[in-house]
Amino acid sequence: MNLTNQTKTDFKPFQNLDAVSGLKEISDGAAAVCSGGKFELTTVKCINKEDGLIDGINGDEIYVKVNGKTVWGISGINEGKSLSLESIGSLKGSDKVELWENDPDKGNDALIGSFTPNTVKGRVELNQSGGNYTIGVKNV
Repeated sequence: MNLTNQTKTDFKPFQNLDAVSGLKEISDGAAAVCSGGKFELTTVKCINKEDGLIDGINGDEIYVKVNGKTVWGISGINEGKSLSLESIGSLKGSDKVELWENDPDKGNDALIGSFTPNTVKGRVELNQSGGNYTIGVKNV
């Protein structure tokens, strides 16, 4: 096609509407893959304990819920320490992940924080209820 011989009326940018709608579908599909892909939790690190006990024997006793179901823990952790979460396995990007601190003495567990994996790039910081933790997240 020789563009130098065409007039303004010869140019029809949307003459192939199927191709245009196909691009939109591809674009929407790509967004869905990014937001709904597979993710894994790698580690949880305690920055500050929720319990506030100084040099407590078990520190905080934490556990992880995914979509309301406990999938990991209860495990003891102290400030500056990390634990592996890889045994949880693969998660969907839209799964709701919650980190909890078990308080059997008080009778009410404390929610440290929650997130969905598709909103995290590498690491998320959770710091509700006085505790401060990070959780590593990777796209698989």
